[in-house]
Amino acid sequence: MAVSGTVNVNNFAGSGIGGNNGVAVSYRGTSTGLVSNLGAVTGAIQGFDTAGTVNLNNSGTWDIAGNQANLGGGGTIVNNGVVNVGLGGVQTGADVFTNNHIINVNTLGGTPAVLGAMAFNNNGAIFINGRLDVNGNTSFANAGDVNMFDGVTDDRMDVAGNWSSEGGRLMVDIDLSQFTSPTALSDKLNIDGTARQGLADQRRCSSTAFRLDRMVSCFRISRS
Repeated sequence: MAVSGTVNVNNFAGSGIGGNNGVAVSYRGTSTGLVSNLGAVTGAIQGFDTAGTVNLNNSGTWDIAGNQANLGGGGTIVNNGVVNVGLGGVQTGADVFTNNHIINVNTLGGTPAVLGAMAFNNNGAIFINGRLDVNGNTSFANAGDVNMFDGVTDDRMDVAGNWSSEGGRLMVDIDLSQFTSPTALSDKLNIDGTARQGLADQRRCSSTAFRLDRMVSCFRISRS
């Protein structure tokens, strides 16, 4: 779907927008608008050619596996639904990305998924099965869950900026049987900037908890 001018796109519950060559909605020229999704969107939402601002409110399902979504001149993304990011899935160009519900990342055996924003606020849950790169940002504030629990220690999250724990949880697998090995012992969180504790931690892990870089963290021990 290609649009121009000041256009709001409303996809209602039970409806779907499918990608044409991987692009679901494309804003052109100096277009501006808001994409509101209550149904299902498959493919990228793009503002490559626009000097305006494109915003996205997702309360349905947005699947960007294998496609590149770029809001162009900035804008915001608010997710109150489900975002699925798979192999080759890339979202860039948002000034602020706020996740209030679920982001699923499944990239095993391929290149990492990428989510980009100047400020990324996680109030919901991010499930990582593989690798997620959060780039373009100056801050990642975690008030929800970053969950790498899947029974193996091959998951990874890279943050190109600062991390703050706002009462959130980091959940990783650790394989105690490999403590004498130089290979990876656990899922990994890599932070390019600083890591700090924000608000007082009021959440508790369902399994054993420990302090890691001043963040509340959970680990699940492998039986292998």
